[in-house]
Amino acid sequence: MLTIATLTEATQAIANETCLEAVLVRLLRLVLDYTNIERGLVLLKQNCDWQIAATALRSPCSVTGWAAAAGVSSRTVPLSVLQHVDCTQTELILSEPIPSPFADDPYLTQLTQQFESSPTEQSIVVIGLPLVVQGTLLGIFYLEYQENYLKNRPENYPENYPENCSTADGVNPHPINALSPVQRVDAVDADEIQLIRFLCSQAVIALERLDQQRWQFAIEAINAAVWDWDLSTGKSYRSAHWYELLGYTPGEVPPFHTAWIELIHPDDRERVVALIDVCLPGAAPRYSAEYRIRCRNGRYKWFRSQGVVKRNTEGKPVRLVGCNTDLTALRTTEMALKQSQTRFREVFDSTVQFMGVFTPEGRFLDANCTALDFAGLNREQIIDRYVWDTPWFDQLPASQSQLRQAFQQAAQGEICRFELALRGKTGEVRITDASCKPLYDRTGRVYQILGEARDITDRKQVELALQASEVRYWQIVEQQTDLICRFLPDGTLIFVNEAYCRYFGRSRQELIGQSFFNLIPEMDWQAVRTSLARLTPDHRVITCEHQVVLPNGRICWQQWTDQAFYDADGNLLELQSVGRDITERKLAEIELQTSEAHNRAIINAIPDLMLRVRHDGTCLDLIPPKHGTQKFVPIQSHLAEVLPPDLLEQQLFYIRQALTTGQIQVYEHQFPTNRDECHDESDDEYRDEEVRISPLSADEVLIFIRDISQRKRTEAERQQAEVALQRSEERFRNLVETSTDWVWEVDQQFVFTYASPRCWEMLGYKPEEILGRSALDLMPSEDAKRVAEIWNAIAARYQPFHCLEKVHYHKDGHLVFLETSGVPVFNAVGQFCGYRGIARDITDRKQTEASLQSLVAGTASVTGEAG
Repeated sequence: MLTIATLTEATQAIANETCLEAVLVRLLRLVLDYTNIERGLVLLKQNCDWQIAATALRSPCSVTGWAAAAGVSSRTVPLSVLQHVDCTQTELILSEPIPSPFADDPYLTQLTQQFESSPTEQSIVVIGLPLVVQGTLLGIFYLEYQENYLKNRPENYPENYPENCSTADGVNPHPINALSPVQRVDAVDADEIQLIRFLCSQAVIALERLDQQRWQFAIEAINAAVWDWDLSTGKSYRSAHWYELLGYTPGEVPPFHTAWIELIHPDDRERVVALIDVCLPGAAPRYSAEYRIRCRNGRYKWFRSQGVVKRNTEGKPVRLVGCNTDLTALRTTEMALKQSQTRFREVFDSTVQFMGVFTPEGRFLDANCTALDFAGLNREQIIDRYVWDTPWFDQLPASQSQLRQAFQQAAQGEICRFELALRGKTGEVRITDASCKPLYDRTGRVYQILGEARDITDRKQVELALQASEVRYWQIVEQQTDLICRFLPDGTLIFVNEAYCRYFGRSRQELIGQSFFNLIPEMDWQAVRTSLARLTPDHRVITCEHQVVLPNGRICWQQWTDQAFYDADGNLLELQSVGRDITERKLAEIELQTSEAHNRAIINAIPDLMLRVRHDGTCLDLIPPKHGTQKFVPIQSHLAEVLPPDLLEQQLFYIRQALTTGQIQVYEHQFPTNRDECHDESDDEYRDEEVRISPLSADEVLIFIRDISQRKRTEAERQQAEVALQRSEERFRNLVETSTDWVWEVDQQFVFTYASPRCWEMLGYKPEEILGRSALDLMPSEDAKRVAEIWNAIAARYQPFHCLEKVHYHKDGHLVFLETSGVPVFNAVGQFCGYRGIARDITDRKQTEASLQSLVAGTASVTGEAG
């Protein structure tokens, strides 16, 4: 019998289930336990299609558990009933006679016909109950029963129940224990309908509780900042993590939607409200926005807010539910990434190297500004092109081949480096130090290649110049007259130049590896070692002099400049020395030392006045002039006693200059000779003097005073002579230019160095046309040979010659006979330079002589007389 305790037990059984499947199976089982229902189905809606999730039958009495969903058809359920409940979300109870429009339902028609053909009096009742959870139609509870079904049941019917039975349609049965047979009333009455409704409501409550639990579990699992806005009340629920992300405590922010809107950044608020207003009417399927929310500390965080609108049966929005995701770290990372990309692009484009990013096949992905500007291109012109097909390598097949090979190697993971020629926008070809470096993805696959090229054209030119310089250096070293060698700290020679070998009369093979001490007299070894020991990293160059022994036993003197080379730690590596023979100088020094007395006598014999004077003009010592005409200052007296103020000031100035610069000061002055009372009173008598001031120490100078009056007179006479010479040269030039003779000059090889304008009238050549040409080139070969023999003979003895006859070609080709005379020319040091002379045209005379000879020969032939 159904009691309050029974209902409480049924309610508790439904509430104890922990999943949707168990709740719905428990509902089927309780309905079959406590009512006359014969067949029950649980139908769930999945993607707009209805599926049979569970089935219960009383004959045979069983309940199928949750199984794989089976589709519905007109052979299993009345589709018109499902459509009605789905559209109205209200219950539907049908009994015979079936009202329209359900009377045309194929399933109900078939079921009614089946009962009408039964021998017993039976009729069908159909019930459809909506399962609405959180305002959403989750499924339909479909029930059937037959009136008068139990009236003629046999007495032993319960014993015939099978222990396990399957569903009528055979879809993956999961049988439960068979229901215990009970005596039933004849029909389902109103109380049973209420009981079914009650059990369905308890199932809905259980499903809502499970749905809420799942929602809460999901929130806790993903740690999401969930919010739920009730549009009817304006209240807004927020999860604990929502408060935690913003630093608020639960309840600190009023539970209203307007309070949440006030926390949005003013720059984002209007945009967010507009997105919500678009979503609520249904213009947008979902709500999504990114914006900033003010935290409790006053700072703002970035969030991505996403939500969906829940609507009632009329399609009106009732709730907006969603969650917030903290984007602050992502935005910070994005900003850092953007800044990094900006910095990379700035570095990429500002670097002076040519850089590009390529696919492993060699197609351009990007290039920096340096490379693009060099070729006058933009990125759009090169993207996705093979690098070797770009203008950089136009008409450079060797570079194209290099690139293809380099990219093949780089695609295999090799780093390639090579020298590559590039062509610029002006057509100029530059040499670069290029490399291809593979870039790998996370799987270790080469996905890009970084190309780089550094312009080394200038460096290559410098290298070539350096190589040429090294060649020149070694040529200089080998051709140098100075002796050059390199040796180790112990004296072992590691390099000697040709001059070194010639000096010591040995080959390079004989000297390399030997100690240079073997070439020095033993008595000088210690002095040389002491000198080399003075070399330090801070004092790397020294000069020393020592004796050497030549192969013939002769002792000579050499001066060496030694330079030491050290490593980074200050260790002596090797030494380089440049030496020269100073034997003559040494002998001269010896002679000088032996002749110091003679030199002193010579100094004493100098006729000039010599003074040793301090910087202030005080005379410390003197040697009076030998001719006795110059006045001199007594010892410990001042120059002011002799020199007038202007000459005194001048001499003190040059004394200071000599002490300051350390150089000899030379100047001239005119010394008045009439200051002494013994002279007459004339005021215009002066003596020209040359004053030489040489520094002796930091405070003293040596002054030489020489009477140059005679030299001045000689210079005046020389100047007059030079003027006379210039006038003479001018007269000579006028004579040359007006003379009918040709004036010429030749060097030692008989090459013209001067020709007067008269050559134009004689030979048809302008002077500049024959300068630099040999006189023999203008003569017939036979006559040139004759004249050359004569020339060589007289030139070897530097003799003058007179009336030498020779034949020249005129510029138009006819022959010209010349008679020439010349004298040898010497330079200022007496070196023979060539000849200077004149030439006279004797062509007419030679023609007259020839005619005369012909006439004489003709007369002789007539008279029979000998010529």
